[in-house]
Amino acid sequence: MNRHGTRRRRRAQRIYRLLVRLYPAAHRRAFGEEMVQTFGDHYRDVVQARGGSRLRFWLAVLADAGTSLRTEHTAERRARGRRQAATPRRRHGRPTRRRRARQRLRYRRRITALAAMLVLAAAALGTGTATGHLGVSVLVAGLLVAAGLGYGMRPTRRTAAGPHGNGPTPPGGAGVREPRRPLPISSAGAAARPLP
Repeated sequence: MNRHGTRRRRRAQRIYRLLVRLYPAAHRRAFGEEMVQTFGDHYRDVVQARGGSRLRFWLAVLADAGTSLRTEHTAERRARGRRQAATPRRRHGRPTRRRRARQRLRYRRRITALAAMLVLAAAALGTGTATGHLGVSVLVAGLLVAAGLGYGMRPTRRTAAGPHGNGPTPPGGAGVREPRRPLPISSAGAAARPLP
């Protein structure tokens, strides 16, 4: 293997190491180094040994990282929710100082992520306009905005309807009586009853 290929692989691993920093801390501590090592081996096999396209390789890596980031952060959020459910909460009074500080930090993080997404999208559009590749820059900016909006979504689990499934009671059903229909009135003013 030549020195130029090794240098490119190390540079790609440094970039991927930045991408690994987006994973939750516990996942990063457990699997971070193995992920970078596996990425380096995969880069060497696909791009250097077989001569594959670097752009196609990076697009596949980013797509895979996007789905796994969402999965890991969802799992982390669920685990955090389980831990919070296990700890006793204050029932009365104002929120504690620690909770208020956590809420402020969460909003700051969201605003910072939104600002970073907008700056990256604007940079992609500006670069595409300056270089004459507006179509590609619009695609990249759209992917950045979609990834940013998708990252903020919280997937919810479907709940069964009904009184025992924690969901809302559906309209109608066995427990709901239909209203009675009024009997038709004859011209004489008496209610006409159907003959048996």
